[in-house]
Amino acid sequence: MSALVGKWKQVESENYGALFDALGVPAETKELFLANKAEVEIGNDGDTWSIKSTVMGKTREDKFKLGEETDGVSIIGSPIKFITTLDGEALVEVGKAQGKEVTTRREVKGGQLVSTFTLDDVVAVIKSDKA
Repeated sequence: MSALVGKWKQVESENYGALFDALGVPAETKELFLANKAEVEIGNDGDTWSIKSTVMGKTREDKFKLGEETDGVSIIGSPIKFITTLDGEALVEVGKAQGKEVTTRREVKGGQLVSTFTLDDVVAVIKSDKA
């Protein structure tokens, strides 16, 4: 799991706008997020994990234990509840916000952090390099 730990800077995204559309994010907010690159910092201390995401000067930081439901706030300000588990070498977060369930899978592939977001039939991917 040490491969996930560290600071990551977004280098590309695929289909992220469609994910925002599926979540009902207003067009203006969506465009601002799409025009900016996110930074993510993943930490692990014993059985406690943390994920800090920053984009456009807004930061979402969550601390959690695997398998436990956690309350949080999405990067766009919506309250969420999520449970994070390990699937092999990947962190898998299942979150519920705005009445919708989004699964986020974070794993290292080819030296990049690949974050795959799934909402119903919409799949978006963000690839990040170590910062």
